Amino acid sequence: ATLGIGATFVTAFTASLTDAPQAEAGLRSALVNTFHELGGAAGVAVLSTVAGTALVSADPGEHAFRGAFTVAAAIAAAGALTSAVLVPTVMRKPEATPGGD
Repeated sequence: ATLGIGATFVTAFTASLTDAPQAEAGLRSALVNTFHELGGAAGVAVLSTVAGTALVSADPGEHAFRGAFTVAAAIAAAGALTSAVLVPTVMRKPEATPGGD
């Protein structure tokens, strides 16, 4: 997870700031940063809850972490599927430059 987070940050900031007017750049940057923080906090909360719930069950230990990793894998798969569906529909075509160049 930690190897991909750097690429995620760079991609998110690049996508949000590429066509931003100078007056909106700070707002867009702040929104991306805020949602990264909220997403990370929510992810830790959900996975900790799943692991903690399984730890208090009759079969603690490996089972708890297997459940948490299964939930994490399902969330990652849902995110990948969402990206695969949305990215082609949102891709922008390059605008023609004035003068034909």
